[in-house]
This record gives sequence, C-alpha cells and structure tokens, in this order.
Amino acid sequence: LPVEDVRMYSRAKFRDDLAVMLGGYVAELETFSDITTGASSDLKQATDLARRMVMDFGMSETLGARTFGSREEHASSRFTIRDTSDISPKVAEEIDHEISRLIAEARVRAEKIIKSRETEREKLVAELLEKETVEKEAFEALFPDGPKKAGVGIGV
Repeated sequence: LPVEDVRMYSRAKFRDDLAVMLGGYVAELETFSDITTGASSDLKQATDLARRMVMDFGMSETLGARTFGSREEHASSRFTIRDTSDISPKVAEEIDHEISRLIAEARVRAEKIIKSRETEREKLVAELLEKETVEKEAFEALFPDGPKKAGVGIGV
C-alpha cells in the first residue's frame, strides 16, 4: 500500500490530532482573550474524535479496552445513529468525563505549542493581514525546524 494509505491509527496520533484541532481555539484566546464561532467546526471534530476514541476504539485509559453502544452509519446520508440503550447512566457519565479529559489534555498541549511559537505566530498573522492567504510553502518556511519542534508528535 502507498505510504499515504493508512487504515490504522494509534492513540498517540489521535492525541496529536486533538491538539491540532484545538489550535485555532487556543490561538483565538491567546490573541483576542476571547473566542469566536470560527473554531466551532474544529471543536465539533475534536469532540467527535474524542468520543470515538472512548466509545468505538477502546482508547480510554480509565474505561479500558471495550466499546460502548453500537453505531449505524447511513451511506445514503451524512449521519450516524448510535444506540446507547445498553449504557447505564453511571457509565455514560464516565464516558462524558473521559471525553472531557481528552479534550482538556489536548487544550493544554495546544496552549504549550501556541505559546512556544509566539514569534512564528506573529509572523503568520502579519503575513495573513497583508495577503489574506498563505500558501503551504510560505507557511512551512515560518517553521523551518518542522512540526516536531512545534510540539506535535512528541508528547508535549
């Protein structure tokens, strides 16, 4: 299979993804001391991923290696039905707590990354104010040492 055709993902990869998804939210707070609706899609994706980590992939440290509820995805439409009738209220509360914990952990990682890259962020803001968009090459040039130094993928 090509390198890009990945079908299995690790908990570490998903944790990195969660931190990236919360990057815009954290950047807004750092920059404006407030949030806008701009990060709402990222927050939805992060919450959905954290929920799937806990409920579908058995990636919860506290709830263990099991799944919760059953999912039925409808190919003809863009929605999923989840049957949670087999989940007790106590377990549902534990699931909610674990999802919140994963999101909070990702937010802390995103905050560390954003704060450690303030200089690059300021350069990016200046470029965006001047040009409105930044191409991939110009963006990557702001981070010559790559994403590992930015804290993604190294357990910051």
